[in-house]
Amino acid sequence: MQTSGEVKVHAFMVKKAGLSDEEFHRHWRDPHGHLAMRVREIIRYVQDHTFGAQPRFDGWAPLIYHGLPAVWFADIGTATGLHSNPDFQESHADEENLVERDQLGWLRSTETVLVPGPVPAPGDPERWKLTLLVRGRPSWAGEAFRSAIVDVARDVAGTLPDLVRATVSLPRPDQYTETRALYDAVLEFAFGSRAELEVATDVFAERSLPAVERVVDPAGSSAAWTYEERWIWP
Repeated sequence: MQTSGEVKVHAFMVKKAGLSDEEFHRHWRDPHGHLAMRVREIIRYVQDHTFGAQPRFDGWAPLIYHGLPAVWFADIGTATGLHSNPDFQESHADEENLVERDQLGWLRSTETVLVPGPVPAPGDPERWKLTLLVRGRPSWAGEAFRSAIVDVARDVAGTLPDLVRATVSLPRPDQYTETRALYDAVLEFAFGSRAELEVATDVFAERSLPAVERVVDPAGSSAAWTYEERWIWP
């Protein structure tokens, strides 16, 4: 298990009204992806694209998002200063063409890598992901929840066939002292193909979902299938 001092910022995007799914994903790649790459302080940048099919778990909230990008920064000061960064201004302005800004969500987090997988190299295929956006049950709070959800995610990772990579992102407490984070954790499980993703999701629902739901509130949580594109990745 690896936890770094870097800050991982998740974004949760609802496509702009009037855009088709195809138009949204095309614009996100070009020009928006190229504009985001101008921010020199970004260490890593991935775009997680939904693709028209989603997992369904009884009692879980339907996914409202069409894109789940993440960017990594060296420290919290760089992350919180993003909107004043001159390199970010064109990308920020282009959001108006891409997303519903009043529904755009953010999560400043610390990432724990449970299963690192092989180091990606140029030319490697992208990955297919089961992502869980979860809120904790009222009976779990603070450090008790944070510890429990990492343990649960580790157990889940041990049951999934063909798993390539698994991570847990937890909100940074110093960023949410007065308000609750949009989600209490983001769990990501990556696979090498869509077929492997779908099989693993069935295994998850059968073997691991009850254990997850002992800790998380299904009504406040959502699940996503996404296709990960690595735009900046050392």
